Amino acid sequence: MKEGLKILSAEVENFKNINHKVVEFEGRSAIILGKNGSGKSSLIQALTCAIDSNMIPSKAIKEGEETASALVKIGGVLGGEYQEYNIDMYFSEKDQKGKLVVSDKDGGKIPGGKSMVKSIVGNVGFDILEFINLGLTKDGKVSVPGVKEQIEVLLQFLPAEIQKKLMELDAEKKAVYDERTEINKDIKSNEAKLKDAQMDPEEIEKYSDKLDDTEVKKKMSEIGEAISNYDRIKNGVDSKREEKENADAYIESLELELKKKKADRDILSEEIAKGNGWLKKNERPSMELLSTELERINTHNETVKKVVEMKEFDKNVKDLTVKSEEKTSRYKQIDVDKLEIFKDNPLPVKGLTFSEDEILYNGLPFNENQHPSSTIIGVGLTVAMAMNPNLKLLIIRDGSLLDQKTLNYILKLIEKKGYQVFIEMVDQSGEKDVTVNFIESQGE
Repeated sequence: MKEGLKILSAEVENFKNINHKVVEFEGRSAIILGKNGSGKSSLIQALTCAIDSNMIPSKAIKEGEETASALVKIGGVLGGEYQEYNIDMYFSEKDQKGKLVVSDKDGGKIPGGKSMVKSIVGNVGFDILEFINLGLTKDGKVSVPGVKEQIEVLLQFLPAEIQKKLMELDAEKKAVYDERTEINKDIKSNEAKLKDAQMDPEEIEKYSDKLDDTEVKKKMSEIGEAISNYDRIKNGVDSKREEKENADAYIESLELELKKKKADRDILSEEIAKGNGWLKKNERPSMELLSTELERINTHNETVKKVVEMKEFDKNVKDLTVKSEEKTSRYKQIDVDKLEIFKDNPLPVKGLTFSEDEILYNGLPFNENQHPSSTIIGVGLTVAMAMNPNLKLLIIRDGSLLDQKTLNYILKLIEKKGYQVFIEMVDQSGEKDVTVNFIESQGE
């Protein structure tokens, strides 16, 4: 018997729009068929929420009911031994997220709840190594954001009301700490001021009572007015004396400046006469011929510059062409190197490779524009099977467009690998309530 677990049976009650449903899968693949709203998706959700807590819907209990349940039996060979487990998920008004009970084939309770189911099924969404590494940066230092993420994960194990209470206590603790800190600062400040202000008892006695300064302030005010009047008159006399002295000095400087200007005028008259005499004897030179020659030289040199640039461009083109050819060769070689890497480290599907931003299958983009839908489905199924080696279960939630040939291909592939598949399909007639049709591949 091949290694791996499969779903053997399921019993669903009051789950979303399902009243009561019992299915004996016995490890077989099945088509979940029915009209829209008949409970196809609800049945799939009931099966998956029992084995994966991340799939629990927000409202699992059927409207009008108080409780719901999804009881799933899984079994198969793990580690060379046959094992069987009952995974029962119960929902109530109190436990909206479900209460999980795990037992062995003899009914003995197995502790551990959701973590135990994850260890059994193998479809674990929580990576313990990733969780541990969140607390440290790549260079081994403490990561504050990472630690916060760790805390958030741990909080998920607590009921919402306990989480809320912890948050309230943390907030209160911080407020009290901050208030205490401010108070202690005030204490230290006042202690320092007190130390600086220490005095002898005699001084304290002497300076305990204030003296009356009313009469002294009155006399000071009268003398202050007399001083102000005296200073006002004295400042006025000093200001006018300074203005008179400035006026005398200014007049003296103007008389000296006038005498100098007259002397400068006489000198300028003599220089003008000499200049007019020279102009009568000489003509103004012309640069017209030289300007024409310079323009010709500049035009020539501009053309020389263009020729130099053209030669440089030509050299650049040749050099860059060589580099481009080298890059092209390397570009092609990279694809060859990558193929060698995938050859040494093959993906689950032969011919499946990927680059930084693209998945390729046999060298072509992995999409239905390049490959038949059956090929796309086959590759996807093979990858999915490789990702989940313990629980041999695959689910196709939109199988309504599968033709018989494609369906048979899928079944052959999963049967060969020892897997089980649940395919959800819409009843095109719109008449059937949800039904479970067991299927197997048919020979061609």
